[in-house]
Amino acid sequence: MERDELIIWLYLWVCQEMEKMMDQLNLSSRRLRRAGYAPALSDEEALTIELCGEMLRLHTDKAIFSHFKQHYSSNIIRVGFPL
Repeated sequence: MERDELIIWLYLWVCQEMEKMMDQLNLSSRRLRRAGYAPALSDEEALTIELCGEMLRLHTDKAIFSHFKQHYSSNIIRVGFPL
C-alpha cells in the first residue's frame, strides 16, 4: 500500500472508530476538545497525523507536523500549524 493510501485508510478508520466511541459515550458533540480556541484540525485529523507520525518513527510533535506540512499540506490533510 502506498503511503498516501495508508494515510487515507487510517484517516477513514479513525473517523469510524471516533464515531463508534462517541455513540458509546452518548456524546452529542462530535468534538473531544471543547475548551480554548477553535482548533485548526479536527480531532480525527490530529489523531491520524499523530498515528502516522509514530508509524514513520517521528517521535516529536515538531517532527511530525513539519513532515506533514512539508509533504501533505496542499493535497491530503489541512495542516494549519506554524512551525
